Amino acid sequence: MGKKVLIVEDNDFLLSMFTAKLSQETDWTVLNATDGKEAISICEKEKPQLMFLDIILPYMNGFEVIKKIRSDESFDHMHIIVMSVLGQEQDVKQAKELGADDYIIKSEMNMDEILRTALNILANNNET
Repeated sequence: MGKKVLIVEDNDFLLSMFTAKLSQETDWTVLNATDGKEAISICEKEKPQLMFLDIILPYMNGFEVIKKIRSDESFDHMHIIVMSVLGQEQDVKQAKELGADDYIIKSEMNMDEILRTALNILANNNET
């Protein structure tokens, strides 16, 4: 059985492109959310192993989502890769201090590299 992966992105084009890439190249169940509150709700119901998280989101931003996820022990198994247009050092530092496993700046984004990063994170932790 494949992993469950949640993509949290409010840009429809990026969301559909990334969902298609992951669906075609992995056996993962790919879940989608378009805002922070929806992301938390899906995490509570589906318990994904990995979340790709935008920072600039409606209702609850990505930093708030990371804080909420990392404050709940039932999500200790979940890995978070931030994908954001925010590229300032302070944004990257804040996300990592809150508990993000990795931070990718969208303007530097390469779908194959992102997929490799995700595969490595999941393989190194070998969770089911």
